[in-house]
Amino acid sequence: MRPAPFLLATCILVGGAALYAMRPPTRPAPVSPVSPSPTAPATTPRSPSVLPTDPIRGSANAPHTVIIFSDFTCPSCADAAQALQSIYAAHPSDVRIVWKDLPILDRITGSRALHIAARCAQQEGKFWEFHDAFFAARPANARMIDALRTAHQINPASFEACRKGASAAERVDANKREAAALRLTGTPTLFIDGTPMPHAITAANITDALRTVRAPY
Repeated sequence: MRPAPFLLATCILVGGAALYAMRPPTRPAPVSPVSPSPTAPATTPRSPSVLPTDPIRGSANAPHTVIIFSDFTCPSCADAAQALQSIYAAHPSDVRIVWKDLPILDRITGSRALHIAARCAQQEGKFWEFHDAFFAARPANARMIDALRTAHQINPASFEACRKGASAAERVDANKREAAALRLTGTPTLFIDGTPMPHAITAANITDALRTVRAPY
């Protein structure tokens, strides 16, 4: 299913604005007779790392790692999630999927609350259940959170304490800082074995990209 052009443009444009707004303040560089090249900043990472707190679907020993920065309320992110689910279903032992929070539509959709709720569910081993339900809703909203908590028998007191606390929010914010360091401008953004995917994120394109790296694809 192809996302509507207007919705896709919204994900990209709002993402760029949000990421620009959350950049850390910069200080003027000291005057130096020799300045580093502005085209190759040594401190800018080229690919994301897999953090110990990142949700992972698949084996740590899988030959391929797919990292996705995504927003639960972005329509094109829902399409990407569906594509990745089909890839994982076809090759469960050959690929691991690493989730990165990037709620760039928060000012429009309130998506950050969904990301924090999913991270609280992660503490109960239910992250991917929330992930799949949010994307299946098209679009997800905060009214779903209590129903999902009840459906998955998560203790309401501990869940609410988590949502109001700092731990889950910090996990979301750590991913946002990483996205800013990578200069990402929209969602979904996909990295396959450390290389950003420049094409439309479909199951066919992901499979083609994996095939160029290594068998068995």
